[in-house]
Amino acid sequence: LLGIVEGPHAARFRVEALTLIAESYTVQGQIPKACEAYERAARIAPSQAAGHNAIFALARLRERHTSDRASAAEAYERYLAFAPHGALASQAHEALCRLGNADHCE
Repeated sequence: LLGIVEGPHAARFRVEALTLIAESYTVQGQIPKACEAYERAARIAPSQAAGHNAIFALARLRERHTSDRASAAEAYERYLAFAPHGALASQAHEALCRLGNADHCE
């Protein structure tokens, strides 16, 4: 997978490889490395759905596997800034509500 990430491949393939790497790190309990892989994926494709999905995955990872609620909320907000009408927007709003941001509660 690292060969794909570092090689001259299309952004969508690099993002997919980084997502798989992040998922692998998550399973191994290496949460900081998983976060970095998602961050890197988001930087590769900031204007594409794959990059937006990486930001959402980062937010969910931070919410579920760290005690840093503010960091999780920031990542959900980032997702909404890039994809306000994205496929995961309603889930991001729900998460922000759950994390205490009343502006996102119905």
